[in-house]
This record gives sequence, structure tokens and C-alpha cells, in this order.
Amino acid sequence: MLDGQSTPARARFLAGRVAAVDGETIKFLLPSEGQIRRCEPYKVEVETAIAEAFGVSLKIVLGVDDTPSNSPMTGRPAPTAPAPVQDEADIDIHDLTDANVANATVVDRITDVFPGAEILEEES
Repeated sequence: MLDGQSTPARARFLAGRVAAVDGETIKFLLPSEGQIRRCEPYKVEVETAIAEAFGVSLKIVLGVDDTPSNSPMTGRPAPTAPAPVQDEADIDIHDLTDANVANATVVDRITDVFPGAEILEEES
């Protein structure tokens, strides 16, 4: 559903998940109260898209997701600890990842969070 939404709506709602649909209400859970406040202005846009797609008017109720992040409910895998390295010779440099660059631009950081994101230049 989010693919057809505005970029701000899509970016804010991607952090959450549908927990339940009860009658004419969709319970949508987000990671924090702050995320709920950021999603509130875009609820009507998403509700309208749902009505257009399914032909039924549903209201979205936002809530905080109390499910631990390693739960299968969230779709996020549990973090795993790396195997201990016995000797420097055991390190495969191809398994290493670059550290976050402190001077990266906001756009760089956003595209890191949303792999496959496309940057569109403003037309003048």
C-alpha cells in the first residue's frame, strides 16, 4: 500500500506494521510515541489509499509496538554475535563492514536506511 503514497508518508509508515484489523479499524503499531506523532499528519492519506484500493473505509489507530525487535512478529531477525576470532589470520577482510562516516550527508544516511531508494532531483 505504501508504494503509491507520498515520500513523507511512506518513510514514516515503513517503520511500523499492521497488528490487527477489527471491523472498520486497522491497528498499526510503530516503534515509539515520536514515530506516532510523525505519522499522524499522514494517516488520512493512507486511509484514503486503503479505501481506494479495497473499496471500504477503514480507520487507522496508531499504537506503540511492545513486541521485542527480535520477535518473528516484526520480521526483523534477532542479532547474532560474531564468532570469536582466535588469530588475525582468521579474519576475512571481505566480511568487514565500513564504520559509519560521521561527515556523511543526510541524504547518504537516508539512502543507507532505505536501500534501493531513488534520489530525485528537483526540476526548476
